[in-house]
Amino acid sequence: MADHIRKTESGWVADFRVAGKRRQLRAKTKAEAQERMAKELAELEQQPVRASAFTLEEARKLSLEVRWKGMACETTAAGYSADVVAFLGEDTTLASITAQEVERLRGYLRLKGNKAATINWKVSCLQSMLRDAQLYGYLDAVPVLPKRLRMDNRKDRVLSAAEVEAFCQAFRAYGRPVMADLFVFLVEVGCRWSEAEGMLERHVNLEQGTVAFLKTKTRKARTVPLTAKAREMVAQQLQGDPSRRVWPYTYKQYQYQFDKAKAALGLAGDLELTIHVTRHTLCSRLSQQGTALPQIMAWSGHKSLSAVERYLHLDVTGLEAARQSLEGLH
Repeated sequence: MADHIRKTESGWVADFRVAGKRRQLRAKTKAEAQERMAKELAELEQQPVRASAFTLEEARKLSLEVRWKGMACETTAAGYSADVVAFLGEDTTLASITAQEVERLRGYLRLKGNKAATINWKVSCLQSMLRDAQLYGYLDAVPVLPKRLRMDNRKDRVLSAAEVEAFCQAFRAYGRPVMADLFVFLVEVGCRWSEAEGMLERHVNLEQGTVAFLKTKTRKARTVPLTAKAREMVAQQLQGDPSRRVWPYTYKQYQYQFDKAKAALGLAGDLELTIHVTRHTLCSRLSQQGTALPQIMAWSGHKSLSAVERYLHLDVTGLEAARQSLEGLH
């Protein structure tokens, strides 16, 4: 409800909200109603909500507005922060958040099957909420939280060529050919889901065979080459409208059909098999072809080399070639 002044039979009412609660101030004249509303709002700005009264749900809404809105990670952050709030409680106050509470959250997420990277992401959302609340005067100090969990950089689940084809056949069997094309695109390009969802036709250059991802998790735009298959999949979706989205699905819509296809293929119990494995598959393929880690990082948009080390495959033949090169120096 927007703040407004309205006329009543007995006078005027300033109808507005303060700290999420509705306020109705009565006055004899419109000017008096406006003055009373302005005065109370001004007092609110001078007296921030105490940390003891500001809740996790309020902090989440604040971060969604001031930190994540319009970002490539907005959908993910919204979901992860919702998970945090759901477990710790909407009415839990920021002042009650401690390292012990975070450990309890991490234990719960482990039992759900979340990987260390996902757990770190969710705790990072909580930390961002606390920092934003402090910045805007709703929290005196951000509590010291436990260190991030160590990342398990063993090889991730990847898709075989047969599995990619099986998923495409399943999508088509359900009358979702565009979903099949998108699946191939994700495997061939290895972008994050949010990057594919945010693609507009003007971001694609078929002549040069590239696609530009402008809104990314790391906030760094990058341009990625399109393989022949990826270019074919994209070309079929273009309609000549620069502002049109290339792929017409939200994550929730695609997740539903992906899980349906996964079950039909007898893979429902494979907890490692998610939409995100398309990204792991591309990075693993690049590594197997001998692509250097810095190049994989530039293609995938990973933030650090340590994040792509999991895709490193030592090739004895390659090491032997390196030995011969060193021998030639003597």
